[in-house]
Amino acid sequence: MFVLLAGLICLAKGPDVALKIFFPSTLLQAAAAINLPALGSSVITPSYVLIGFFVLSLATRAEMYPRMMRPLSFPEPGFYLLCTTIFCLWSAMFLPRLFAGEIIVFSIARGDAGEGIALRLLAPSASNITQAVYFLSNLVCFVLVARYIAVYRKWSNIAEAVLICGALNLFFAALDLISFRMGWPLLEIVRTANYRMLVDGEILGLKRIVGSFPEAGAFGYATMGIFAFSLKVWLGGHYQRAAGWITCLSFLALLLCTSSTAYVTMVLFSLFVYMESLMVSSSGDGRNSYRNVLLYVPVILMTIVLIIVMNSTLIDGLQQFFERTLFNKLETQSGKERSEWNMHAARIFIETMGLGAGVGSVRASSIILAMLSNIGVLGTLLYGGFLLTLLRRDTGKGPSKKNIPLEAVVRDGARSSCLAMLIASAMSAGSIDLGLTFFFFAGVVCAPMTRPIPKSVPV
Repeated sequence: MFVLLAGLICLAKGPDVALKIFFPSTLLQAAAAINLPALGSSVITPSYVLIGFFVLSLATRAEMYPRMMRPLSFPEPGFYLLCTTIFCLWSAMFLPRLFAGEIIVFSIARGDAGEGIALRLLAPSASNITQAVYFLSNLVCFVLVARYIAVYRKWSNIAEAVLICGALNLFFAALDLISFRMGWPLLEIVRTANYRMLVDGEILGLKRIVGSFPEAGAFGYATMGIFAFSLKVWLGGHYQRAAGWITCLSFLALLLCTSSTAYVTMVLFSLFVYMESLMVSSSGDGRNSYRNVLLYVPVILMTIVLIIVMNSTLIDGLQQFFERTLFNKLETQSGKERSEWNMHAARIFIETMGLGAGVGSVRASSIILAMLSNIGVLGTLLYGGFLLTLLRRDTGKGPSKKNIPLEAVVRDGARSSCLAMLIASAMSAGSIDLGLTFFFFAGVVCAPMTRPIPKSVPV
């Protein structure tokens, strides 16, 4: 009922408000807006309902229809995404039937204890339908966001929607910590899905932050995307106070979430940003924020190292912590399970002669192996073409980093979010679905660029 009420508000207030309601709803991944017992107790989360209301809010606008399919034209990244979606739908219908009963797969199974992963003979299942529908929804999200920007050019709305989402994500994280320590069921209202909820985990007395997600890894994945966007917005000189606070607090949340994937992604992405700051500052065109990164990051790191070195108890505690979360991760039960999923996914790719078992058929722990085992060589090439052209997309910042327009900052932030989330998915994604958040950012990156008016043209 809350989701339907939010949807009615979207219709009444129009696309601008609908955008700011839809995108934050992607946080509610532990919630079930609708349960589908006929499809193996599948769940529709609020974001997949609200994207329908976002569609309806745009469908009443006549200006949306001309050149609607431009984001999907060749050689745009959307063309490869469209081809991938078509192939995914085909693979979900035919490949599980082609190889039915011939291979054993790790796939999603639901029982009295909730959703889990189990070995079974390959056969058509509800997961094939749901994963195909999710991917189709991702395509719709991508096209809608790109078209919304092309028509209205409201870059501030995009930035505000993401920053609102970041603030709400931190609010849920705080509620998660408070409810755990105080024993209050503050988040039970949003934990209504039949997924296996890993919400009470601890490592050396430190609560694993999950927020509005079913487990810490999903929280880290979404938070990493928000952190990357807000950091680039702050570096670009826009929304300095809001973006600065969300960046700092999201960084702290990532440190406390105890997700090994989040830690590795944060290190790799931070190195990327530091190298970019070094190149920008060395050119003499950089903003003060880029120079501040170069100046203060080494000072902060040296201070942290000195504090750790001077406290032997802290050294022992950190050593145990990182052994549990990073260095000995593969020796844990979770690490062994994920390694087994990946080895089995690689074997299925070979057994299906490179065709794959169909989207939604195989569970893995890396998007690379998930693509190979589910959609085979052809699907992987199409999907890879989309991801490669997306990351190579020009954001319009130009050589100078002074007074960067909001459009370029938002584009650059969205592309950085896609990069950060893709790094995380390469280490832990269970399927080829990167989520609505990723495709929202992808739509922002691929929106038509504003062309400057030639000086010879009178205004």
